[in-house]
Amino acid sequence: MTAGLIQKLEEENRVNSFMLKEKLPKEISARKKACSDLQRVVAEPAMGQSDLDDINKKVRATVKTETPQLFKNK
Repeated sequence: MTAGLIQKLEEENRVNSFMLKEKLPKEISARKKACSDLQRVVAEPAMGQSDLDDINKKVRATVKTETPQLFKNK
């Protein structure tokens, strides 16, 4: 009975040691990175409709000029 209890406590100690030394540090690191990524996104200024319109105009202009060149080069 005592030997079984000691084995159980030793196994629990190994599990806790693994959690402390390996699993939890990896999880903490992953969560810090995710938090950092989210903070970077939040720090970016929000795009308004005029910003989107400008990007749309640039894309359309690029497509309009580059599409004929692609067909010409074929």
